[in-house]
Amino acid sequence: MWQRYKVEQVASEKDKFMYALACAQEPWLLTRYLNWSLSSESGIRRQDGSYVFRSVGAKLYGRDLTFNYIRDKWNVIFDRYGKSFFAISGLLKSVTSSLNTPFELTQLKEFYQLHKNRLGTAKRAFQQSIEGAEANVRWMDGHYAHIVTWLQAK
Repeated sequence: MWQRYKVEQVASEKDKFMYALACAQEPWLLTRYLNWSLSSESGIRRQDGSYVFRSVGAKLYGRDLTFNYIRDKWNVIFDRYGKSFFAISGLLKSVTSSLNTPFELTQLKEFYQLHKNRLGTAKRAFQQSIEGAEANVRWMDGHYAHIVTWLQAK
């Protein structure tokens, strides 16, 4: 798939290959793909790199991996995409929109606190991600047990 992506000339076809590459279930393949998105030599254009994060982060096998990757490589990611609010915002939303446990929320808040003084326009994207995760945690607190009980009764 990667070889086909590299030689494809039609943008819409390249997008399909990029999306398909994010469907891998092996963590090492997903990590390698995320690494490629940060490398100028990989063939992934800078403006397409955030799409890689959004695609991997939106998948079941990629969400936690991508969240951890972003935290581990934040300085590199921010240096590459930090000037673009839309790139950072999309990248964060794809990974944080399904955070729904107090532990995940705490991780996100701690990460924000660690980097908030250097976020620039991405600060609002982080705040929106935290607000969304807080809403998810509240929803889970209020509904999860009821839904589990209902499902078990059926």
